[in-house]
Amino acid sequence: MKKILASIVASIALATTAVAASAVGRWEASIENRGSKYSLSLDIGETSSKFTITCAVEGQTGTVSIDVPTKIEGNTFHILGSAAQEKKVASINCKISVTPVSYNFEATDKFLKVSTPDGQSVYLNRIQR
Repeated sequence: MKKILASIVASIALATTAVAASAVGRWEASIENRGSKYSLSLDIGETSSKFTITCAVEGQTGTVSIDVPTKIEGNTFHILGSAAQEKKVASINCKISVTPVSYNFEATDKFLKVSTPDGQSVYLNRIQR
């Protein structure tokens, strides 16, 4: 009886963790290179997602943002639409462009690992609202 009860408790704990670790939410990653900073913010919803890039270059900052239809099935994130935006920031073009594609992901309460179809991975931090 104790083994059965322990097994049920463990199953409930795993189910709760899976729900809590959904990819739905706000995620962010940034990179700095030679005094410039680039940030990606991804706000994943059930049926659409917002992608935002912020570029800080030569003392100037610019942001580009797009919304596209998306869908989550299991551990796959599907981008269903295409969109692009571009803005001149100092000496660079700050731009974002997405087309339909599917990515595998692993989500925890703190991190999102997104794997591209060619096997590369990107890690983002969960942003609490």
